[in-house]
Amino acid sequence: MNLGVIDIVNLFINRLALGFMAIAFISQYIGIFKKEDRYFRLAKPLIMCALVIGTIQTVIYFYFLSLLRNGIPNFWILMNKLQPGVIGFSMDFLLAFLVLGAIYYAGFDRKGEGKHQGWNLFIGIIAFLAGFTSDVFYTITESYTMSPTPKTAIRTPMVLLLIIEKNIEIFALAGALLAIWAGIRYIIASKQEDKEFCDWLGSFASIITVMFLVTYPIVYFGWFKHFRAASNIGFDRIMLGKYQWIMYTFLGTLGSSLILQYIYMLSKLINGRDK
Repeated sequence: MNLGVIDIVNLFINRLALGFMAIAFISQYIGIFKKEDRYFRLAKPLIMCALVIGTIQTVIYFYFLSLLRNGIPNFWILMNKLQPGVIGFSMDFLLAFLVLGAIYYAGFDRKGEGKHQGWNLFIGIIAFLAGFTSDVFYTITESYTMSPTPKTAIRTPMVLLLIIEKNIEIFALAGALLAIWAGIRYIIASKQEDKEFCDWLGSFASIITVMFLVTYPIVYFGWFKHFRAASNIGFDRIMLGKYQWIMYTFLGTLGSSLILQYIYMLSKLINGRDK
């Protein structure tokens, strides 16, 4: 299988796992202070989803690294020579994310009445940070393919912009899929209580998505600017060559998503939510 396809799948599910975990502990935090059950109702399934997706990602990650080592040995040797331990650290923090996430899930109180909610929330935050740190190390390995001089790749502005972009993508992607899921559940739900919860969840997820999507153009402008300066040939292949359709598709879906989100939020402001 193509290494690029496996890498894209790995990055996609990594964003979902981190995004769901982040939304989970944020929901729990809000629920503790607002004393509303719907936040706890949202958080626990998201933790389980994050763990399942993270486990799948671990398997795919191992498979991707084995293909990379056997398929492009020169790149593998260069990467480990320039930055020893990066891949190992990435895997260690990914496993820590799964272990801490499992502890977080086991100690989660669905009713929000436990005595150790604060410690449980702290474990959830640490689990997210472990997963995010794993992703940072993975970003360092990606940076070696985007710079004219691999020895200075980690110090290029593109690495920092990639990390910022991934922060945005974590919440935007997870929020968007959560909003879609809420819409589907709202349509098929038969109980009024479930419809009210799904309606609230759709609004909650949409707000998260829009908050981060609006920053996408700014971050990508900076990233493309530095990418063009660092690798003009690569930039031309993406923007003017045979792969330009990928960027057009990306920009089109980004714009469409923002328009649909604004229409949805405007309709909710006019019509209100289910009570």
